[in-house]
Amino acid sequence: MDQSSLKYLSLKTALLLAVTSFKRVSDLSALSVSPSCLRIRDDGGSAVLCPNPAFNPKSLTSFFRSRFITLDPHNSEEEAASHQLCLVRMLRYYISRTSAAPICAL
Repeated sequence: MDQSSLKYLSLKTALLLAVTSFKRVSDLSALSVSPSCLRIRDDGGSAVLCPNPAFNPKSLTSFFRSRFITLDPHNSEEEAASHQLCLVRMLRYYISRTSAAPICAL
């Protein structure tokens, strides 16, 4: 993973998030890795994603604002064999890689 491009890393993170959360594309586009929208426990436990408050969906409901996605890590021995597919691990790695990446100005 250290050698992979940021594009591949972003695609893998998005794919794992889409597959594990069963959310629509519009719901996924409202998510952010900013500290106010993503909380990962320090012990490597679960991660909680919430919609970015700045995102304006087509039809705004209180249900949309209250939706959280809770993700659990792979903990069992069987799941540890597939740690490459652990979304909590992937989010941690994605954040560490993108925080070091330069920000492009448009």
